[in-house]
Amino acid sequence: MYQVLVDFSPANELVMSLDAFLYTANKGMEMGAEWVASVRPSVGDSLRWATPADPFALSILAWQCPGRPGPEAFIHWLAGLSPGELYERMATYVPPAKTEILRNLGAWQGHVVGLLRTWNDRYFATDVSGVDLGRLSLDAVRRAGQVDSMDGVALIEEATTGFVVESAEVDQVLLIPQMHFRPLIRYAKCNRLLVVHYPVETAVVPPGEPGADLMRLVRALADENRLRILHFLADSQPRSFTDVMKHLGMAKNTTHYHLSVLRTVGLVRFHVTGECETLHYTARRAALDEIGPRLHRFLDRR
Repeated sequence: MYQVLVDFSPANELVMSLDAFLYTANKGMEMGAEWVASVRPSVGDSLRWATPADPFALSILAWQCPGRPGPEAFIHWLAGLSPGELYERMATYVPPAKTEILRNLGAWQGHVVGLLRTWNDRYFATDVSGVDLGRLSLDAVRRAGQVDSMDGVALIEEATTGFVVESAEVDQVLLIPQMHFRPLIRYAKCNRLLVVHYPVETAVVPPGEPGADLMRLVRALADENRLRILHFLADSQPRSFTDVMKHLGMAKNTTHYHLSVLRTVGLVRFHVTGECETLHYTARRAALDEIGPRLHRFLDRR
């Protein structure tokens, strides 16, 4: 059984916000293409065509940086690491497919430090609310407090609303809250460490207004194909993507879209096994049972 770890510092969200800006497949992100377009004039062309940094390598370094640093402190610390120190900190976690980072550490370090400095100066330091970062920090504290009292599989599923880790190839799972990729999760297996960036709602919802999470849930259910998928998965037998696609007779892209919608609202579990590249799906009965109470809580808010 793997060990569950929880971490958060503002440096974590600095890394994820930059990745969200550079991420080309931003469909499904709440901030998405409109946010990218709104930020682009401030950051200029120096980042528009930049080669993305590896967000998971940077997340691991932010995790290792002493003192839960702010962005400037993290960038200063990262820039000051010698090639030998950087290698020692990264070698354990860089998978074989990405070993070119280790072979060109000096160039990689200079590239990512430049990206992070520009991004922090032109966006993160001025546009990201300290209140939002505080809510991410509080969620990390809450999850860390559950580590000793909850089963690890259940803790991860609760935090991520449906991500189930069932891999014997993982020794540790590092949970990091984030808001820029919301409602998506981002994860990668870094040798024996699985890094999972899970979404957290940070907005305060006024009484009488439906929150973004409730609106996503209602929209997810308002589609015949997604209801058919839930019916197919309701027997708790894990089904592959191909199983779902064949059973419903839908095209690959359409199947992927509908499963993604159901995943992001927590109505479907996605089970990862082996090298964490194989997904199987089941319906989350607990989430289905909670729909009625969630609607009642909304109706009763004054």
